[in-house]
Formats: sequence, structure tokens, C-alpha cells
Amino acid sequence: MWARRRAVKQERLEREAAKAVETLGAGVRSTLASADEGHQALLELREGLARELADLEAMLGRRDGLPVDMVRSRLSSAADVFARLDDLSARYTAVRTQVVAVDQRDTTVLLPLLEELVEYVEGMAGTGEAAIGAVEGVEQLRRRLEQVRADLIPVRERVHAGLRAAGGELEASRGAPGWYGREAALAALGDRLAALDEGRVRPTAEHRTTDLYREFERELAELRDEIAQGRP
Repeated sequence: MWARRRAVKQERLEREAAKAVETLGAGVRSTLASADEGHQALLELREGLARELADLEAMLGRRDGLPVDMVRSRLSSAADVFARLDDLSARYTAVRTQVVAVDQRDTTVLLPLLEELVEYVEGMAGTGEAAIGAVEGVEQLRRRLEQVRADLIPVRERVHAGLRAAGGELEASRGAPGWYGREAALAALGDRLAALDEGRVRPTAEHRTTDLYREFERELAELRDEIAQGRP
């Protein structure tokens, strides 16, 4: 009789334990599903930010006057967000792998891992908001640069044509008083134009990129007047 009661009690305890494990397993699966959904959203934001950064980077380095140095310095915050996305994703994946691998009956190991997983999920919200802001910021910057590039086309064409013409005019006036000084001035203007074209000159709120080219155009015109008049 006693043995039979013990067997019944043991069977009941085993059923309760199995039910508890099943309940915990369902909770784990639910937590993982919710966490994976948040992680997937984070990965999509990462892909969007990567595309925007790549599109903007493709616009740079063409020697067409876009302020490369300034743009790249402004992209540092977006690059930081991108790095945060990668770091959070890697750490989340590592903890998730441990949660899946651990014996669900070993709650002393499982529960701390679940808590850590939830912390990463909570961190995804803030990082996701930062990523959305970064995507919007990079997109706006790209659109502004597209407009700057369009505005620069006519003034750059005039400047380059003027610089070539000045070289011919200077050569034609060889031997005139002050010729060597004007040759040096024209060479300096050529160096400045190269820096402008390569985007090494940083515009400011008072002097935008188009303003820098127009200022250059005025100085070039003054030098051409000096060459034409043949005066020092």
C-alpha cells in the first residue's frame, strides 16, 4: 500500500514537473519570438542605413566640388550608430544561442540568460530610434548634396574655362613687367581650384560651396584684368 502511494505521488510530481517545464518552454518560445521580431526590425534598419551611407559615399571623391571632408566628418555620428547596431546584433545573437542550447530544466542558468536577452531587446528600442534618425539625416544630406552639385555645374564650368583662358593670356604676355608675379598668382589659384574640386575646402554658413567658387571666379577675373593690362 505504502509503495503504491509513493508511486502515485511520484507520478503526480513528475506530471507537475513536466507541466512546469512545458509552461516555461512556452514562455521561452514566446520570449524568443518577440525578441527575434525586434532583432529583425533592427537588421532592416541596419540595411537601410548601410544603403544610405553607400549611396552618399558613392557621390564623393569625383572632384566635382562637393565638400568631401565636411561630409565625411558629418557622417561620423551615423557611422557610430551603425557600429552600435552591429554590436547589439552580435551580442543578442550570442545570448540567444545560449538560451536555445541550455537545458530548460536548468533554471539557474536559463533565467539569467532570459533576463539578459530581455535587456538586449529593450536596448533595441533606443538603438532603433537612433538608427531611424541616422537614416533620415543621411538621406537629407544626400539630397542637399545633389542640389549643391547641380548648382555648382555652371559656375565650375566658367571657372575652369576662365583658368584655362588665363593660362593662355599669361603666356601671350610673357616678358611684360610683373609677369613672374602673375605666373605665381595663377599657379596659386590653380592649387586652390584643385582643393575646391576635391572637396578639401570646408564651406561655412557664411560661405557655402557655391560662394567659394564665385569668390574664386572674382579673384580670377581680377588677375586676368592685370594680365590684360600688363601691369604688376
